[in-house]
Amino acid sequence: CGNNSKCRTFLGNVSCQCLDGFIGNPPNCTDIDECSIKPNKCHHNATCSNTDGNYTCTCKPGYSGNGLNYINECSNGTAKCHHNATCRNTIGNYICTCKPGYSGNGYNCADVNECANQYGFSDDCHPNATCTNTNGGHNCTCKPGFNDVNECDPGSAHRCHPNATCTNTHGGHNCVCKTGFIGDGKNCTGKYIDECAEASANKCDSNNTCKNTPGGYNCTCKPGYYGHASYCRDIDECSIGTAKCHHNATCNNTDGNYSCTCKPGYSGNGLNCTDIDECSTNNSCSMKSKCSNLVGSYKCICNSGYTGNGHTCKDIDECRTKSAKCHHNATCSNTVGNYTCTCKPGYSGNGYDCTDIDECINGTAICHHNATCRNTIGNYTCTCKPGYSGNGMNCAGNIDECRSKSAKCHPNAKCNNTNGNYTCTCKPGYSGNGFNCQDIDECSIGTAKCHHNATCKNTDGKYICTCKPGYSGDGFNCTDIDECSNGTAKCHHNATCKNTDGNYTCTCKPGYSGNGLNYIKECSIGTANCHHNATCSNTAGKYICTCKPGYSGNGLNCTDINECSNGTAKCHHNATCSNTDGNYTCTCKAGYSGNGFNCA
Repeated sequence: CGNNSKCRTFLGNVSCQCLDGFIGNPPNCTDIDECSIKPNKCHHNATCSNTDGNYTCTCKPGYSGNGLNYINECSNGTAKCHHNATCRNTIGNYICTCKPGYSGNGYNCADVNECANQYGFSDDCHPNATCTNTNGGHNCTCKPGFNDVNECDPGSAHRCHPNATCTNTHGGHNCVCKTGFIGDGKNCTGKYIDECAEASANKCDSNNTCKNTPGGYNCTCKPGYYGHASYCRDIDECSIGTAKCHHNATCNNTDGNYSCTCKPGYSGNGLNCTDIDECSTNNSCSMKSKCSNLVGSYKCICNSGYTGNGHTCKDIDECRTKSAKCHHNATCSNTVGNYTCTCKPGYSGNGYDCTDIDECINGTAICHHNATCRNTIGNYTCTCKPGYSGNGMNCAGNIDECRSKSAKCHPNAKCNNTNGNYTCTCKPGYSGNGFNCQDIDECSIGTAKCHHNATCKNTDGKYICTCKPGYSGDGFNCTDIDECSNGTAKCHHNATCKNTDGNYTCTCKPGYSGNGLNYIKECSIGTANCHHNATCSNTAGKYICTCKPGYSGNGLNCTDINECSNGTAKCHHNATCSNTDGNYTCTCKAGYSGNGFNCA
């Protein structure tokens, strides 16, 4: 029989049969890959691994169990096979077959008495041997005085039929009709067994077609299945590309066949499919959209001015979404499915382009005739002319700008109202156009009327004339003071006083010597009239007042000198000058250091 097969005896016939898990014709039996056959007994959450003559099922990670998807009645003891029968598990069932030497349906098996003739065949023992029946078999023992002969050797005489197989035994031999023949081995009839007539006599499954042959049978896979011998599995025509479905159809594999279904958007039997024009039939496009037929489908596109998926379309507010093309000087108004653009007041155009209207030129401005019109972007302004008041659209008569204080004359100017206007004239002591007036330094330019024996001092808008010491008057007229006559001379009583222009002299009388003065130190006794910011120095018969550094004047009047303004300050160019009373300070600017006179 060869490897992977077994010898089988049935009703005196001996045949070779591939072991379970193998397929073919003995002695050529090959392993069946049960994992490639659908269905197998592995659970859908188990991994199938093929082995030689069998396969194993292992639960996938995360699952537990034996990996099987069925009950093995032969293993769990629930099969009803006879104890002298062999149990073979099948998918969803099991098969009981009586062991060699026994006969029955597998559920009941009785011993075959090969030494008797009750089964229609004679024993296999030699006439000079004794046949002894055993449980499930028999023994042939040569009688005393005889030795065993191999009757099956070529040239030896045996009683086996030419269509039987001879098997030597001790003291005899067995004859078994070959597969496809029936008989006791000594006689084998040419009538063959129709294994296809009885399901238990062949290995063809439900996906095979069984065809009886002389001495055997063939299993042929039915259309829609492929494989060999008794194992046929479904052909997935959809996967391997043999299905005749239209390219616009869906292929659905079935057991032993397949079906073709036209895809959505197509009609037909699946073998032929034509496009459905949904736009010419009922479709779900909105009334505010356009239907566009596509191959196998259709598309709904919202009309301009609407948004959505085409099945539902809503108006687009172009004004709110700022997708409108209106000019920036136009007003956008949304409409159903569209929008309008209107130029704003003061502009003209179609709304997409707007230009400014010059109302002053085209005469549409409503300014008063005593007002000035000025065009602006998108508008205009009316301003009453000088000398008139109002909002520009109405302008009242002459305004006294001087009285209403709307005139813009300088504080040191005089306002003179005129018809519709006014004039500004700088006051005496000031010069300018009346809107700007500056003090005139009469002392510097020589226009002051002071006496030549007087001192001129400029003030804001005027000047002061003061007679020099030794003279008296209003400054415009100064006369010499006769100190000798009025008793203000400081001559010694033993001296002679002589008046001079603006002064006097003292001369000691004969018999006396000296400077002739009755010397008084005005600076010491506090009778000097020097300014508090001046230094007093006594001289013969008088005293001198000199303004201290940082001040200017005649010593009787001293004013602070602003060194920061007149450019005499010695500050560094990266320092800030701050004037103080009689002095100034220098401070280095931010980012510099030093004493202000030097900054680094």
